[in-house]
Amino acid sequence: MDDLMVDAIEFVVLREPDPEWQIVQLAHPDLCVLAFAFTGEANYQVDGRRFSVKQGDLVWFRPAEVHSAGSSSDDPWRFCSVGFRLSDRSGSGMQRVLSFPNQLRVPNPFQVSALMEELFHEWTSKRIAYMLRCRSIVEEVLFFVIRALDHDEQQLSVPHVFRMHKMARLIEQHPEKAFTVGELAAKTRLSAPYFRRLFKQVTGYTPIQYQHRVKINRAKDLLLSGECNVSEAAFQLGFDNVYYFSRLFKRVAHVNPSEYLRR
Repeated sequence: MDDLMVDAIEFVVLREPDPEWQIVQLAHPDLCVLAFAFTGEANYQVDGRRFSVKQGDLVWFRPAEVHSAGSSSDDPWRFCSVGFRLSDRSGSGMQRVLSFPNQLRVPNPFQVSALMEELFHEWTSKRIAYMLRCRSIVEEVLFFVIRALDHDEQQLSVPHVFRMHKMARLIEQHPEKAFTVGELAAKTRLSAPYFRRLFKQVTGYTPIQYQHRVKINRAKDLLLSGECNVSEAAFQLGFDNVYYFSRLFKRVAHVNPSEYLRR
């Protein structure tokens, strides 16, 4: 997912409430389309399936996906839609995004609403660097959707998911520390083996692997910033032995620190 980017935006449209608004068998061959409902209601049909979109909902269509829709006559919707192209060097992120359901809801619709209003303002004003900001807004909305869907899947399948996220944030906030599995488990009031299994289900890594990734990612930032040499970065991240740090760096990043700096 880290290589997923918005390459280009082709249109941004804001429509005020109109009971006569409708589209019939519309498709954009090479564009993803995302729309947000500020107010009101609309009725959609995609591949024979009908659904209603209401305030706070996002609507998503993959390239070439045919859809029809019309505003509710009693409560016509006000919405903003954006058509854009995505690229993904790894391919895995694109596959995940293209599998989005057509109707989406995020836990922070007011934040998404503000972002979509800003998107339309930037697009219409076309001030300096407007396209840079427009792409970043669309990517931010996609980020909210991906995280919301991921959270929903985990919450359905993994108990104590909130405790696992809390421990992951603790590790991220203190890259200089080396927490044992027992210490982290005690903070969640779970047994160490059970905690370790749940943590890996949620993050994809064991607690120790996750700490190693956080430390090495932070080390990359320190080295590239020019603030530290290899020994100083190792010390800041809690390593007493620079040789062990270098070995761990290579194991995680597949290149040693000195080679990483020369890239």
